[in-house]
Amino acid sequence: MPNTARQNIAEGVLNDLFSDHDLTKAERKVFQAALNEFLPDAQKIKVDGDFGSGTAQGIINYFKATENYPVYYSMDRDFHNLLSQHSLSKAYNPGPHEVDGMTSLTTRDILTAQWPLGKDHIGWLQDTLGIKKTDGDYGPGTARAVLDYFKANTADLKNISPSIVRRTMAIDERNNELEALLKKHAPNALDKHIRELLPVAKTATGPSPAVLDLQAMLKAKGLYNGELTGENNSGLTKAIRSFETGKPALSAMNESFIEKSDPNAPATTQIATTEQPGLDKNPVVPPTPGILPA
Repeated sequence: MPNTARQNIAEGVLNDLFSDHDLTKAERKVFQAALNEFLPDAQKIKVDGDFGSGTAQGIINYFKATENYPVYYSMDRDFHNLLSQHSLSKAYNPGPHEVDGMTSLTTRDILTAQWPLGKDHIGWLQDTLGIKKTDGDYGPGTARAVLDYFKANTADLKNISPSIVRRTMAIDERNNELEALLKKHAPNALDKHIRELLPVAKTATGPSPAVLDLQAMLKAKGLYNGELTGENNSGLTKAIRSFETGKPALSAMNESFIEKSDPNAPATTQIATTEQPGLDKNPVVPPTPGILPA
């Protein structure tokens, strides 16, 4: 089971992505990178976003290494199909599994869970929220019901599940609503998780589960405006700087202007001037007609 910070983060993202339907190319790359956190060098797979026989074998090797039985049984059908397509459906037989205590979980338990949420958890969440389609897929409809719950139970936003944040921020028509709710009722709810992610995310050189989670959480705080790609970029660097300094991110134009201006002068009074050859540095300004010069 996970024994490093990187593996703990990777496990959480894997659990989320295993239960997602129709992963984007960027999410597929992050998924492959997360698998590699648990595989020895000889078994590591290519991080290219293409799900073929290599990824299928990587999934099998992951389950053999971690014995993460609950996730195996709650995988989205696409993953089971992937294993079947490559004749690997019988390569891993974890034995009987039972989801212990699932029926005792409340809506609040799942939405404030500080552990990874699998497809079975989302299915049960849908049931507790009264959603007719309890398929375990976290789509716009489920996100709408989740946001409605938080609007009625704003105190629970202080302990919102990181898994729910990532899933909701990935849905364009819902992420602004979650950001607004957090800003109003729990502006510091994600800070602890962000600080835990920073050391791992800053050292990532390619697609990374830590970077994906960090992008989602900084986006939920209104500090990151880019896509959830799982890869470091200039927008994420600015968002991290803004989080660490407590100052809102500046546009590239403003940053350049301030760097060239007098650092001791107030930003609102700095004026950029350009001296042109052959012109008087102190030109005489003719008086305005009708007004005597002093």
